[in-house]
Amino acid sequence: MKSFLPLFILLCLIAGCSSQILTTESSSTLEQQTPLKSVEDFVKKSAYIVEAEYEDKSLFSGDSQFEYKFSVKNQYKGEITDDYFYTLGYENEFVPETSYILFLESYESSLYPHILYINQVQGYNLTLGESLDQAPIFRGLSPEEIKELIENSSPLSFHGTEPKIPDYAESPKALIENSDVIVMLEIVSEEPHNKYVSYARAKRLQSYKGKLDKGPYLLPSSIEAGQKVIAFFNKNGDQFNLSTRKDSVYFENAAGWDEILSLLNN
Repeated sequence: MKSFLPLFILLCLIAGCSSQILTTESSSTLEQQTPLKSVEDFVKKSAYIVEAEYEDKSLFSGDSQFEYKFSVKNQYKGEITDDYFYTLGYENEFVPETSYILFLESYESSLYPHILYINQVQGYNLTLGESLDQAPIFRGLSPEEIKELIENSSPLSFHGTEPKIPDYAESPKALIENSDVIVMLEIVSEEPHNKYVSYARAKRLQSYKGKLDKGPYLLPSSIEAGQKVIAFFNKNGDQFNLSTRKDSVYFENAAGWDEILSLLNN
């Protein structure tokens, strides 16, 4: 089995690494990697510890990075509120119909349809019922003993993970009112970044609210060169993020275009 994707590579795959990208994504604070010498180190390092079963996968970026879907079986730290969650890894990194204990951190962005959970402790995920040689601290212990050690670890705490970014605005008017920047763009070129995101170079045809700096921009992967779109952003420091997950980009000649254009022009 390959080692887990290094954290900085994962963040580049998700958020992009170029300082020129102005429309970037917000992420949780990730701690620096430090040597782990005890079960409590594992627990303290992770925001979420779950027992989960691998369900499915799809290509995420390039030809070797995949998005894996897991079903939640049991939770030891944190609280994933959905029945399923998604994490990233190499091809064949996880075995179908196999359960794992995963040590995770969360990453959220308006460019993604769901939260991504990132392996905080690379190379130390525990495949239940198989050799645990990849985690020397747990070597020789049964899955039941490992679970007991985790459950008895003092750094355990529980907290919710309700998404901070809304899927939809309450209404088109609310989207306009709650966005810092609204602009009509014509896509000149686009380059896929991953399954959900593309780099876009675009002409600014009309500014309705606020000021958007020069791109390129990170936009949903559904965009195509030659399209006209109306995009809604919120500013977070020097960054511009889409206002919502699913209704912050309107496409010309698609549903909602005429209504939103009428509201903006009145």
